[in-house]
Amino acid sequence: MSNEPLPNEARDHPLTGEYMDYREFHLGGDLLIIYRITDNTVALLRIGSHAQLFK
Repeated sequence: MSNEPLPNEARDHPLTGEYMDYREFHLGGDLLIIYRITDNTVALLRIGSHAQLFK
């Protein structure tokens, strides 16, 4: 696993609230991925639009 950050256009950032231990990045347009990194594992939690993920 690389320690390089995602490109700026991915707008990767930590989340708060019920997703406090997770991060989110934009795959393209309004397609978002919520994920968490633990040790050497990347776990994808949810994929969808902003409206689908944050109702």
